[in-house]
Amino acid sequence: MPERFLTRASAEQAPVAEQLSREIETFSMLSQADPKNVSLLYTVGMLYQLAGRPQEVCDHLYKAYLLDPERTDPQLLFHLANNLKAIGENDAAVNFYALAIGQVPTNAVNWVLAAISLDYTGRPQDSVRAFQTVLRLGPSARIESWVDIYLLSALVKVGHLRRALYRYELLVGSLAPSRTFSNLLTQNRPFKKTLKKYLTKLLALVYSEC
Repeated sequence: MPERFLTRASAEQAPVAEQLSREIETFSMLSQADPKNVSLLYTVGMLYQLAGRPQEVCDHLYKAYLLDPERTDPQLLFHLANNLKAIGENDAAVNFYALAIGQVPTNAVNWVLAAISLDYTGRPQDSVRAFQTVLRLGPSARIESWVDIYLLSALVKVGHLRRALYRYELLVGSLAPSRTFSNLLTQNRPFKKTLKKYLTKLLALVYSEC
């Protein structure tokens, strides 16, 4: 990429980073003044997540969890588990995924998180059921795109390869040799890395069984 574009991008990102730093500082001060306020701890944790600092996310979300373990919001638990995984605390991540799954998800977003968590904790069959629940709830197009991608992977893991092939064709069209991923990847840029990771593996597995 030409240097002038890199310079311009950095200049555009600087004000955003500065604003985020100010918000972290402000809400951190509020949280210190009211250390038992779960909402403030959660807010600070989410701001640190935007800043890409998973250790600080874990510190604040864990404090929030300890204040009311029995009634902690499942999304807080999911965020805590994800960030624990990001810093390499996999055993702790599994524990918090399990806690989150134990609470009944009330909407499509929570069911997506639950399904991913079930897959991560070694329960792919339950993960498939959770993804199917998301689709029954009539999620938004963006959520449905994620479900389609992850459900493909989950179906392969539990050995339902023909069902996976069917869902694959619904997502990207015919499996004719001339078909490539290029159009799909262009139209779904946010999902590019995930698509490459899961769908290329899926193709190899499906063709080996068909």
